[in-house]
Amino acid sequence: MVRFTSLFARALPFAVFAVAAPAASTPPLRRQIAGDEACAEIGRVYDEASLTNTTDNVVVKPSLAYQCLRSISVDVERDTALVHYLRPWLEYQSTVDILLDPPEEYLYPGVDIFGGLDNITQSLEDGGYESQFDFTVDLYRLINVKPRDGHLSWSPVLGVLISFSTPALLLLLLLYLTPWRPG
Repeated sequence: MVRFTSLFARALPFAVFAVAAPAASTPPLRRQIAGDEACAEIGRVYDEASLTNTTDNVVVKPSLAYQCLRSISVDVERDTALVHYLRPWLEYQSTVDILLDPPEEYLYPGVDIFGGLDNITQSLEDGGYESQFDFTVDLYRLINVKPRDGHLSWSPVLGVLISFSTPALLLLLLLYLTPWRPG
């Protein structure tokens, strides 16, 4: 199950004034769609939900969401600018030098964040990414996963728009209804 989260729904608790919903006869505004059928289908589902003011958790098939994410083309100029924008922010991270060459007792291998940024930039310039999603995953892994530093975190826009999740109730039911067999 995939939940399509609206930025407006996340900001709603902080709103002071109520916002009027469009009249049911008014067609909802269309967001830019990459031309892919998967994105168009998600847009259609979201538009239907907006008519009933239920856009905080729009659910679509994971394969549909993944197909849509993979259809977003790379914007080399903007993505390169993003990497250059993130570099000074990462220079202020106090563990960057330690992460590059960790002490022997450190449990994880070192990671060269700035070398990784250079590799990502080079890959962008060489046309090494098939989709915006691929670029975003590489950048996310470099900053959030490889360092294994809980104080270093970057949230990409693609990670906020669509989130993949499994409902806890479904898992509990599956665990409860599945007989245990030793062995």
